[in-house]
Amino acid sequence: MKKMTILIIIALLLLISINPSKINILKNLNVSAENVKEVNSIDTVDKVRGIIYKDKLCVLDGNKLIILNENGEEEYSQDINIENSSINIDNYIDIINKDNNRCYSIDESGKVKFSMNVSQETFLYKSINEYVFVSVSESDTNEILKIFNNDGELNNKIEIDGNVTNINRLDQYILVSYVSITDKIENKIVIYDENGNLKDETTFNDIVLDLLIIDNDVYVVLENSVEILDQNLKSIKTINLGNISSFEKGSEDTIFITDSTGKLGYIKDKKYKEIKTNGEKFDVEGINNTFILYSDNVIYSDKLNKIEEFDSKISDIKSLGKTHIAVFLDNSIKLFKLE
Repeated sequence: MKKMTILIIIALLLLISINPSKINILKNLNVSAENVKEVNSIDTVDKVRGIIYKDKLCVLDGNKLIILNENGEEEYSQDINIENSSINIDNYIDIINKDNNRCYSIDESGKVKFSMNVSQETFLYKSINEYVFVSVSESDTNEILKIFNNDGELNNKIEIDGNVTNINRLDQYILVSYVSITDKIENKIVIYDENGNLKDETTFNDIVLDLLIIDNDVYVVLENSVEILDQNLKSIKTINLGNISSFEKGSEDTIFITDSTGKLGYIKDKKYKEIKTNGEKFDVEGINNTFILYSDNVIYSDKLNKIEEFDSKISDIKSLGKTHIAVFLDNSIKLFKLE
């Protein structure tokens, strides 16, 4: 029992440290990333989080959720207890409000598309499409996956023999990853239809950090490799890498990866290519067929040319729309247009 507890803690700590939730999708963009023009600056409080949904910037600032367009203009805002809420980007913007044990989904204009009451034990909620919604809750024995239709009616309730770490949409199916631990770590990946019928499954004797979908193929990010599966979970290709420390889906067909030594690279068309950085360590943000690099307070192009320098440290950069980026600084967000 003690060994199982230690394995669970190690697995969960690794998942948290990698932070696979940083996923950003950008559509076709054929512009240079050599020059930028500032279009707006927004003052913020500390520990601001930004996520992208349909080319809109969703900012969690203080106790507010604010949706901004590519020019930094506010299109929607609502009060929310960020410390007691969970927010994810799926088919909609999905929110679990622990203050009233309610989950709901809103679109890019803030319109509520679905809502329902959930138990206090619910820790995960996702919109698979406009007709199917799922939640995961803890119980005395196993975790419980519930599948609902858009009328809030329960399609099925499934006991999961392990800890759910990821849920995604694969075509019209529900893709679930969970860690099952006996005397060793097993990570199972299963596919259910909207009624909870099991379609396919596979198992890895490794921790699955994330599941990323590209052209209906499943990219399984592991500790030291990326396994590419087809939509029936059959292996297509294995890309062996160093110890992965972070990764990001930078466009609809590109995954950027950083290993524990700081080496950068990306996977595109099922092939891995290293990004040359002259031995320097950078963070990376994908912009369709190119990318930008940043370190401390400076943004660089993919050719390592300096683009912009700031007085404070960059905490994050998000691609926004087809031609814009949002740069997160200590107490502000600056929006730029690529030129």
